[in-house]
Amino acid sequence: MAKPRATLGIDLHLEPSGPGLRRGLTDALREAVRTGRLAPGTRLPSSRSLAADLGIARNTVAESYADLVAEGWLTARQGSGTRVADRAVLPSPDRRTPHHREPGRPAHNLVPGTPDLASFPRAEWLKAARRALTAAPNDALGYGDPRGRIELRTALADYLSRARGVRADPDHILVCAGFAHGLKLLAEVLHTRGLRTLAVESYGLDVHWDLVERAGLRTLPLPFDEHGTLPGALEGAAGLGTPGAVGFGAAGSVGGGVSGSAGLGAAGSVGGGVSGSAGAEGGGFAGGGVCGSAGAGVVGSVGCGACGWVGAGAAGFGGREPCGSVGAEGGGFAGGGVCGSARSEAAVSVGRGARGTAGPEAAGSATPEAVGSVGRGAARDARSAAARPAEGWAAEGALRDDLAAARAVLLTPAHQFPMGVALRPARRAAVVDWARRTGGLILEDDYDGEFRYDRQPVGALQDLDPDHVVYLGTASKSLAPGLRLAWMVLPPSLVPDVMRHAGGSATGALEQLTLAEFLTSGAYDRHVRAARLRYRRRRDDLVAALAEHAPDVRATGIAAGLHAVLQLPPGTEQPVVRAATWQGVAVHGLSRYRHPAAGAQHLDALVVGYGTPPDHAWTGTLEALCKALP
Repeated sequence: MAKPRATLGIDLHLEPSGPGLRRGLTDALREAVRTGRLAPGTRLPSSRSLAADLGIARNTVAESYADLVAEGWLTARQGSGTRVADRAVLPSPDRRTPHHREPGRPAHNLVPGTPDLASFPRAEWLKAARRALTAAPNDALGYGDPRGRIELRTALADYLSRARGVRADPDHILVCAGFAHGLKLLAEVLHTRGLRTLAVESYGLDVHWDLVERAGLRTLPLPFDEHGTLPGALEGAAGLGTPGAVGFGAAGSVGGGVSGSAGLGAAGSVGGGVSGSAGAEGGGFAGGGVCGSAGAGVVGSVGCGACGWVGAGAAGFGGREPCGSVGAEGGGFAGGGVCGSARSEAAVSVGRGARGTAGPEAAGSATPEAVGSVGRGAARDARSAAARPAEGWAAEGALRDDLAAARAVLLTPAHQFPMGVALRPARRAAVVDWARRTGGLILEDDYDGEFRYDRQPVGALQDLDPDHVVYLGTASKSLAPGLRLAWMVLPPSLVPDVMRHAGGSATGALEQLTLAEFLTSGAYDRHVRAARLRYRRRRDDLVAALAEHAPDVRATGIAAGLHAVLQLPPGTEQPVVRAATWQGVAVHGLSRYRHPAAGAQHLDALVVGYGTPPDHAWTGTLEALCKALP
């Protein structure tokens, strides 16, 4: 019995053309070999099979094969059939030679965002894939649940609870194709719910900001200081989020009578002229419109009320000097707002909502001089010694008003990208309290939560309030971005809306089942522990090389993660980036990650992704980098 056509040989797409079938077939085969569409060594169908597929006589195919063998395009041996000859292939004009290295491509890659791909656990992953596929039920290969395979969601719930302190129910986890996919879904849901603004950090990735804005949301940067993001600007109070120079503390000011400040950073505040601050970190509250403060350099300011009194609408004391008291050391105030100051530098404000100063330096200023403000919650940004034009002041006030209207914020609290600081406990508590009181939503990007070196891991913010925090994790740093595997732990109220926007599952079932097996078998933990040791050695090598070859360059943000920030002398960032390019090193300056609307002082620095190079190239990469540093 004759075999069906489908079993006669390989499929071969040919379109014979020309004055005759033999010539047309010969030309088509020759062109396929010449351009590389038929690779050297490829075994061609038998003359009988190809003739049946093309609907032509067998002799026509045999004669065409013979012609091409004579010309050297094909070879024919008894028992091995007809094959494409092993000869040079002429590349097509629109096709590059595989693995061709482009001219000028850097020899060393220090761009952050990618782990050492050469260390991907191929053997263990293959074993996990085999076990997972063997044990998978038949329905695992169907369309399945849009949230992802239950095996992976269950494994993730267990792992995230154990390793990151996340309160996760498998029913509230959605597997997505990378962090960007998850962020896109969330932005679409927020836009559908009527939100038009997403608060973000002053430093981050422009691809994420662009993605959010394409979904219809405007991104507005929160202020930033040396202790991280200042979430208090979400309250509309500049005191909790005045744009200040990075490296200087924030000072308190108000918007509509709301204010609070704390010596080294965070403070809490609520509406109705209620404010307070405590110690170096803490945020407190005082009822009845009273502003209380404790610790050196802390200032509170309130709305319509007297200054220097403890009572309704009064301001407390900060440090050794009275706040806004009328007397020998008093600060002035006018209109409906009150000005508070700490230590010896008084601040004066006029209009609705005043601004205070904290510690020996005013917020938004790099000098110990006092700062004045005019209007509702206005502030000075001291990125230069010159005064800001009037329109800049108005724009900054509008920015704070817009931030106060935001009901969602994107944060990297465990390890801020790229600055590398962890969000301080009081600020974590303050932003969660804001979300709880306003019905706001926090998007927590935990992109490298597994890699901690010099301190205990910082737990997930989601644990403080699972109903108002979306936890986003990914395998792109711990394993490889090419897997396209990430996950979201959603508040229960958000699950139906996100599922509607997600449609079907965005990632393959086999990859999900393999990761589930990789997690439950312990292979993931073993891989992370080994990677943590390897990246820590690289981090130590980087710090040692800087100490020896570039002592004026300091590495910061190195307690965790796969990158470091190298602080450079003022005005040297771009020259160093160019010098690195000459050394064959791809590296980014810090300015690349700064939000265009951020008010923080510009810092010259490099963001060095020390996790990216393979082990064999690490020493050479480090040497090339040091040659480019001042």
